[in-house]
Amino acid sequence: MEVENMEVDDVPEEVPDPCGTEDYQRQAATSETSSHIPYSVSTSSTDSIVSCRICKSGGGSDLMPSPCHCKGSMGTVHISCLEEWLTGSTRDSCELCSVPFHVVRTRKFSCRESLWFYLRHHISPFRLLRDTFFLFVSLMNTSILLYMWLVYIFKDVLSFLGTKQTALDYVMLNNPVKGVLYFFFFTLCLVFVSVNAVDDFRRIFYFYFLPWYNWWKNEVDVKLVIQRNDGDKPKDQ
Repeated sequence: MEVENMEVDDVPEEVPDPCGTEDYQRQAATSETSSHIPYSVSTSSTDSIVSCRICKSGGGSDLMPSPCHCKGSMGTVHISCLEEWLTGSTRDSCELCSVPFHVVRTRKFSCRESLWFYLRHHISPFRLLRDTFFLFVSLMNTSILLYMWLVYIFKDVLSFLGTKQTALDYVMLNNPVKGVLYFFFFTLCLVFVSVNAVDDFRRIFYFYFLPWYNWWKNEVDVKLVIQRNDGDKPKDQ
């Protein structure tokens, strides 16, 4: 009996869990659920923020629904941001839904003001004067040689001098070979100086005039015209 009592006494008693198994599981489930709460709250709060589709910032007095068919995160825009984008763009429509915007473009400079501003800030005056001088010399050489060629060929050019014989006729009567050589020489010189003048004119056009014109055409102030729908008009009382 004593042995049996000793064996019974040696059985360890179960120590109760201070927190309890059910309480522990409940706390674990609560902590697991609460760990997802900040993420869901932050996601919903982020989605609720209305921001501009261009600058990605919210707020501002000119933040409004985009005047096109874009919706969702692309459906709001600052008017100032949209006008700035249209100023630097060559199109007057939305790049996503292709709906045209109603805009008014006003040039910043007149023609004379743009020439003066462009000469001071965008090109070298020395280079422009050099190319203009070369063009002037080429045009002068072309004019002189063209006049000499006409005098040499056509009889009517010398009619005001009281003669009916051209230089070509005179040379051809005395020395035909020399007359033909003179004719080809004047013709080649005229072609050469004409090509040179055309090349100088092309340089002036492509390096000065065309860049200035494209710059002047793009220097505009863009104002967006917001058209109100019929539902937005105040009803007559």
